[in-house]
Amino acid sequence: MHRSNCPKDLADILSEHGKVKRTPAISLDAPTRVFISYRRDDTGFAAAHLRHSLGRRIGEDKIFFDQETIPAGRNFETAIDEAMRGASVCLVLIGPLWLTVKSATGQRRLSDPKDYVRREIESALRANVEVIPVLVDGAKMPKRSQLPESIKELALRNAYELPWQAGILKLGNRIDQIERQRQERESAERAERERLDLATGDLASVSDWNSQSAIASFNVVIRAMEISLARQGQKVWLSIDDLAASAKTLSGSTLEHGFLQAQIVHIIDFVGIKAKKSRQRYVARSMPVQGVDNVPHELTLGRPVLCGAMVQNSWLTGRTAKTGMIDVSPGSQFLGSVMAALVGWDPGTGNIKILMPWSTWGDHGLGVMTRAAAEASLNVSEMRSIEAVKMPRSPFPAITTARSDERTRASKR
Repeated sequence: MHRSNCPKDLADILSEHGKVKRTPAISLDAPTRVFISYRRDDTGFAAAHLRHSLGRRIGEDKIFFDQETIPAGRNFETAIDEAMRGASVCLVLIGPLWLTVKSATGQRRLSDPKDYVRREIESALRANVEVIPVLVDGAKMPKRSQLPESIKELALRNAYELPWQAGILKLGNRIDQIERQRQERESAERAERERLDLATGDLASVSDWNSQSAIASFNVVIRAMEISLARQGQKVWLSIDDLAASAKTLSGSTLEHGFLQAQIVHIIDFVGIKAKKSRQRYVARSMPVQGVDNVPHELTLGRPVLCGAMVQNSWLTGRTAKTGMIDVSPGSQFLGSVMAALVGWDPGTGNIKILMPWSTWGDHGLGVMTRAAAEASLNVSEMRSIEAVKMPRSPFPAITTARSDERTRASKR
């Protein structure tokens, strides 16, 4: 490496023998803002100075610098990917030897898919991290034709040169700008997730489920209506026994062999469900939802979405049962269908928060389903949004009484 352009204050971070001083290891748990990618035999001194200079401005714990950040024994590739996911900026230091330096076998390092610098750039591009080339010691920006296919995009990025003081000040300003943009973006995404999450706060906690219910899916129906009411400022607890009694009356059986979703929709829309602590009944005012793409709109309006879920055996075992994270699992076996409620949406990933009828599964019945799993496992044709309200009084009391008497006689047969 040419050392004619080494800054005077580089001595601050060099030992008597010219080696970079080791600083205490930085935890990968700390959020990384800046990732420095460099070749030790090309820009090692420049990288050390850059880390030191930027560290004084944004904090050294916010900078990923391989040897001092990755603990001994940690998998290098895993550590790189984790750091990139938390980074706002990846600075790629390019010196005179960066493009042409060769391995002991004579192969250009950058042409090797296992080359760590190449892997770092690939990881940054995959993670959509802002990649900034930094030219050191008069190096020129490489052309697309000189780069491996996986990192050709690097040649299109605006590069910064390092006359040191001015260059680092300019880099620092750009990093601050990128960080502000990232914080604004993440804040907006977080607000949107919260807006589309109907199961947050103290809204009808799923931990209150009656797990001994004969028909566990009724828990989901009850909870969806309670969440809808809570979103309207009404904290109401509905009677699962009342829903079960209406379902038995409508089906004329003990429900041992299940029920049709259409029967439940009829009950919650027309018969209603009684509140636990009053005689007031509530109806769902359900409406069909035309596919997964329309779920976010319903959630924006505070309406959970009921649907049938085709349960796979992989959902009930291992990590999925513990975390509630459902993805497509090839080879899984279909076990049967249950009622589920879609109560949240992550606009960044397209993942859906789903309420299942098992109080000991996931987070007290709450899980997350990927978009692919939703398309494969949800009965989209029977999706219905829920907007629960008090059951209005009928303008025809005689007809209401006659229907009530008919249900009573049917239950005595």
